Amino acid sequence: ALLTAVANGVIKQNLSLCRCKLGADETLLFAVDHPIDYPFMREDYSSLLRRMKPDDMLMVFNAMLQEKRIVVLSESLPTLSNCMHALVSLLYPLTWEHIFIPILPPQHIRFACAPMPFLVGMHRQNLQQLAQLPLDEVVLVDVDA
Repeated sequence: ALLTAVANGVIKQNLSLCRCKLGADETLLFAVDHPIDYPFMREDYSSLLRRMKPDDMLMVFNAMLQEKRIVVLSESLPTLSNCMHALVSLLYPLTWEHIFIPILPPQHIRFACAPMPFLVGMHRQNLQQLAQLPLDEVVLVDVDA
């Protein structure tokens, strides 16, 4: 039915579509309308949708719109990278014009003390080091929680 709708022009062809199985009998179809040349057009939203509750996604989206300092944590680096890119693409038609580091190396963890807006991803094993830093108004998001 979805392919028929695309063929008939009911749904634009440049939509990023993601079918995400949330439970035994619950599936979510998520669509984002991006222009053909948008760099994050084909992001995989399934990691983000499986790991974050809608309220948490809205909280992060709100923090991004307010240009906050955001640290995203995960045990899995591929998951972290996918979630980071998916979060940035959700801003369309706006763009994240600040610092964006999908995976911050542990030796640069002090970067989380920087005064400017940023969106960085870190391996969850760095949480104890991060907690020892003088963080002021940093939004921490654990996508594995």
